[in-house]
Amino acid sequence: MFSLGDKRVLSQTVRGDVCIRDADGTKAIFLSARSWSGFVHLMDDIDDAVKSKEEIAYCRHFGGGWYVSVTSGFSCVDIRRFYMKDGSIKPTKTGIALRLFEWENLKLMLPHLSPAVGQCWHKNHEDFLRCPECCPFGQ
Repeated sequence: MFSLGDKRVLSQTVRGDVCIRDADGTKAIFLSARSWSGFVHLMDDIDDAVKSKEEIAYCRHFGGGWYVSVTSGFSCVDIRRFYMKDGSIKPTKTGIALRLFEWENLKLMLPHLSPAVGQCWHKNHEDFLRCPECCPFGQ
């Protein structure tokens, strides 16, 4: 278990799944090894968005129903599960907003974690559309 700050901890299972939670257990996210891998592959882009001096509205899918976002005016990296309703993708309450110092600490923890598993690879577009990690809403 690794501390991301005074109120957040990060842990990883033997299989490579990752949990980020509040120390008091009130909020937590659990990312599968494949979702974690997708997140890790976006970290440079996320970091660029965090450090941008321009207006930013960065939002990317990284696995299952999980998205990461960075928005001007909010000093955090938001990791949140989304769902489909009435043809549009909407955020759930399941998620965690990392403060910027927690984001920096998370980046420092990467060498201490097991390597991220590989991304999904599909034979064709139809296989991609059927994959719940890559295309959780079937589109």
